[in-house]
Amino acid sequence: MEADNLEDKKPDNFDISLSWKKIERDNTKAGFREGISDGREYNFQKSFDFGYRKGFQNGFILGRCKGILNITHFILSIYHIPKIINFKQGFGDSKFIPGIEASQFEEIVKLSQIWNELEPLWEMCKYAIYDLSPGKTCLGYPPHGSTTYFSKNFTSQDNDIVQKWMKRKQLEPYNTRCFKKQTSDVVDYEIRVASIKCDEIEREETDGVTYRLTSGDYSPLLKILVQYLEKAVPYAANETQTKMLKAYIESFTTGSLQKHKEGSRFWIQDKIPAIETYIGFIETYRDPAGIRAEFEGFVAAVNRPMSQKFATLVESAEDLLQLLPWPRGFEKDTFLRPDFTSLDVLSFSGSGIPAGINIPNYDDIRQTEGFKNVSLDPLTGECPTSYYEPGDSYDSCFGPLSSAYEECRAEAVGLYLSLESNILSIFGLWSLKFCL
Repeated sequence: MEADNLEDKKPDNFDISLSWKKIERDNTKAGFREGISDGREYNFQKSFDFGYRKGFQNGFILGRCKGILNITHFILSIYHIPKIINFKQGFGDSKFIPGIEASQFEEIVKLSQIWNELEPLWEMCKYAIYDLSPGKTCLGYPPHGSTTYFSKNFTSQDNDIVQKWMKRKQLEPYNTRCFKKQTSDVVDYEIRVASIKCDEIEREETDGVTYRLTSGDYSPLLKILVQYLEKAVPYAANETQTKMLKAYIESFTTGSLQKHKEGSRFWIQDKIPAIETYIGFIETYRDPAGIRAEFEGFVAAVNRPMSQKFATLVESAEDLLQLLPWPRGFEKDTFLRPDFTSLDVLSFSGSGIPAGINIPNYDDIRQTEGFKNVSLDPLTGECPTSYYEPGDSYDSCFGPLSSAYEECRAEAVGLYLSLESNILSIFGLWSLKFCL
């Protein structure tokens, strides 16, 4: 690709203008989009928007970025920027670095229209981006891995101790981090809850160990977020969306996970909106324990034509479930047809943009909002020896393997059914030969 040919290429069937016009008619664009986009995703777009292509072109034409042959090489070299992260999520959580020297990378960053704002941030992180010293090459517990969910002296054994205490208190760790302080005879665990309000919620001392549950983690950032969510409320399309936003606001203000679950219930009830938006501490991929979640949010416009095809697919779901290679007993007693929607993403703020998501991840909501608890027939014929106890969840029991299990199951079902002619015909592929 030549430097003077940077026009965006869109697939033939991509026409977001139709969805966007519907959003404008509903007067929902401004509040929702600002609420999610403000922050690092916005700054990335502002820094490297192709609207500033002249600066990039001039940089390459003048040879400021020596060693980079063309724009394609440039984009591939700094692939991790739009992903925000520099760890291979799903591939061992190992670190990757740009394929160019730090000095060349800096020349590219300097081409930004807001270099004066970026320079202090660049100085803070430029060495860390390229740091491959021991303990910096992968995500994990210190000292062998990197994480910001825990203090540097926090181990997997410490996590087990804290989890037992949280389980006894029936506390879920989605929106928490944990920090350890130790003197000669006392261990202090501070469990920080993300919220605007700063307070010590609970303190307990037992057997030389102090547990402190505090709120106020990420308080300055959540204040900004809540300001925009409050601006979004007047633009809500219906009462359900209003209740959803207010529940999110209370959750991020107080740290209440129950309020976020309440907002998630309203989100589920909001059927076929012109835009979809979800926000909060959602995915647990980056926590070494696999139970604390990363904050993310998205705003997307509904693709009506493709959603209609998915609706046709859902209509056939009960028949298609019979094709899966496991007994009926492994399915839920009652199948509730999901709201299957195709979305054109307007903004996705997070460490990585997934190809698809199935949310909310709260198992109590997934099981009770239209679903029944499943009783499985033990394959051994013996009585069950393990089960979910009060305070347990799928994530807490399976820990680091929970995300892998769930993603493998979802991907495997999709691949297994992708060869079914009845499914292919829904999307206009009448035979496997169309796919080859």
